[in-house]
Amino acid sequence: MNLQFLVWFGVLVLLHLTLNMKYWVRQTKAMLWMFALLYAAAIGLYLGLLLGIKPPMPTQFFIKTVSPTVFSIIHPQQEAKR
Repeated sequence: MNLQFLVWFGVLVLLHLTLNMKYWVRQTKAMLWMFALLYAAAIGLYLGLLLGIKPPMPTQFFIKTVSPTVFSIIHPQQEAKR
């Protein structure tokens, strides 16, 4: 992934976090937990990308596993030609 994109994404997440801190004091406890979990997930994915860990993507599983199976069921004669 592009390092410049990762740097700017990190800066924007931190900026957004600091700008929203003043609104957190007015939120309910449940909303605070939701904010904390969402920021933790975003920062966790970001740090994983910086460390070179590719997060599992559901679309890749669908493309590599489910799609060929469904295609072979729908078009059995074309699968035999491959």
